[in-house]
Amino acid sequence: MPRPKALPPVPRDPVDDYTPAAAAARRALWAAAGAPLPRHVAGVPVPTAEARGNIENLAGFAQVPLGLAGPLHCDTSRGPRSVYVPLATTEGAMVASYARGMKLLAAGGGAQARVLREGLTQNPVLVYASNARAEAARAVAEASLARWQRLVRATTRHGRLVR
Repeated sequence: MPRPKALPPVPRDPVDDYTPAAAAARRALWAAAGAPLPRHVAGVPVPTAEARGNIENLAGFAQVPLGLAGPLHCDTSRGPRSVYVPLATTEGAMVASYARGMKLLAAGGGAQARVLREGLTQNPVLVYASNARAEAARAVAEASLARWQRLVRATTRHGRLVR
């Protein structure tokens, strides 16, 4: 894989990594990398109208701690590039763990990714007593596809059952 443009490591403050200045340095790095930086990441209030079409029964916006991992070197359909990956979490050490994985990926030549298909999926988890019973259930589901597609068409105009 061709090497993407190198990005600097995420800045750290060895004394106190949780100061406003340390967070601002990471936001500046993220913005300098060319990624769109939403205003609300820095605590700017979000107009409620921006949620239109994205959520029902809007009550407000929650601030969740947001860390930067990376850079992640990847070869995409748009070519090789490096990106920072924002991760919203309250799980300690998760961002650092992802960052270590991204460093290992880079050392191995980076990751390659292609989007083969886009779609929404909602899947139940079904547990069977044996592989044979699971296989029998799969066969019934495949044989019932047309019936389920008719049911979905009668239920919503916003989606369709593909498979």
